[in-house]
Amino acid sequence: MTAGFVFNEVFVYWFPNFLFAYLLLGLILIVNLLGRVAWGRFQNFVILVTLLGLFALIISGLLLSPPPMDTPNEPESSPSLLQVALVAVLLPVGYDLAVFANGEDSGVRRKSPAAAIVLGSLILLLWGLVSMHWVSPSTLTQTTIPYTVAA
Repeated sequence: MTAGFVFNEVFVYWFPNFLFAYLLLGLILIVNLLGRVAWGRFQNFVILVTLLGLFALIISGLLLSPPPMDTPNEPESSPSLLQVALVAVLLPVGYDLAVFANGEDSGVRRKSPAAAIVLGSLILLLWGLVSMHWVSPSTLTQTTIPYTVAA
């Protein structure tokens, strides 16, 4: 449902929020009914489109010069040690599940997912750095969907 609202707010203002959400759910249902092969291909396609979009945004964000940012009235405070520690604890979340999802049900044993997790973290780190250069932190804190403001 959130995808429909974000799609409506950012890209197409005239398109109904719930219609996009229901169309997305219907597409997912149809792909699931087509079987595992179609589901796997569709998932790979969606992941590829997402990664290409992120790469395009990262590269264009690094190559272009950002607009001047508004300086906030109050000084920004750096995060406390507790906040940094809590975020650091969240970084490996999901790694334990990725270790056990090694493809034994398909008969093919995959390699360790550590490289994919490190690569994904690197992509998100670059996206965060580009976002910090293009959008002021005060603007990011005023929205409930900061990734769309950054995009």
